[in-house]
Amino acid sequence: MSWLAKWFGQVGRISFTGTTKDGRTFDGKVDIEAFNVSNKEVESKLKDALFVEYGVEVKSVTVTGFYPT
Repeated sequence: MSWLAKWFGQVGRISFTGTTKDGRTFDGKVDIEAFNVSNKEVESKLKDALFVEYGVEVKSVTVTGFYPT
């Protein structure tokens, strides 16, 4: 998918901030390859991925930046 994403999609690194259900705040960065997705879709997938990776329920995630690579 990498060459398709480079030609027709978005390849880069996003930075984000968020809040867990118990009130803690966090920030992070992740590499992304995507085709025609909105910020809301990315934020929703980030919530799911963070829960799977760390086992903490996330209340909100906000994308704060995109850096193309």
